[in-house]
Amino acid sequence: MNITELLITGFDGERAVFAVNLSPDMARAIFTESDDDGQVTVDATAQYASGLFGPLAKLFDGMTIVSP
Repeated sequence: MNITELLITGFDGERAVFAVNLSPDMARAIFTESDDDGQVTVDATAQYASGLFGPLAKLFDGMTIVSP
């Protein structure tokens, strides 16, 4: 398997509070908030250089190997 991107979602209980898309040398994040009616909206976004993809992709790639 060749993993090209990773999507990581953080939760507070059942509510998603952020999502991070990791690709080689780049991380993009979306942070959410809920209004008084419970509607989820984007609160902030960020994009920055990151070396985190390589080690995590290697970890998850190893986890996808199924042996009998």
